[in-house]
Amino acid sequence: MIVAVEGAIRRHLADGEILRTPCRRASFRVQRLCPEGIEVLIGPKLRQRTLKWAWLEGTAQFLYLNDRVSLNMCAQSVADRRESLCEYLRRHCLESTAGWLAALLERAGVVEISRPRPTTVRLTEQFKASYQLNGTRSLRPVEPVAARTHVDGLPLIQSPGRAAEDLALSL
Repeated sequence: MIVAVEGAIRRHLADGEILRTPCRRASFRVQRLCPEGIEVLIGPKLRQRTLKWAWLEGTAQFLYLNDRVSLNMCAQSVADRRESLCEYLRRHCLESTAGWLAALLERAGVVEISRPRPTTVRLTEQFKASYQLNGTRSLRPVEPVAARTHVDGLPLIQSPGRAAEDLALSL
């Protein structure tokens, strides 16, 4: 099931796009959007990394609960560093991914980045208004979304019982 952030990224990003990180302005390429996440090529040697959809969705949830946070760990105080996006993401990945994720989320209209030092990130008002945190701590659309009928141009085949279960879970 495509959820909040994945849907926004799939609408606004395309394979082969080149983006820049907010702080160092390092460029990276969106190799492709795949079922597991976003494959990006980074650095001068174009190392391939996969940024998992769960990290992106979790980032939106983290920002929903914390409003504006520092992007990197170079924040002024120890408390600010613990609440930085970089520190949140280190729980999931050893490599520093905050800049890449922030650039992707900004292009998708999910976050806005304040670039004067220290660089901060927060959800856009439009994204916050469109999604709410439900009881399972997952972001869900405020308005019901039509069920997906196709994936990659192919029709989905579901049994009638499965479709009813999916509908019940989406509400």
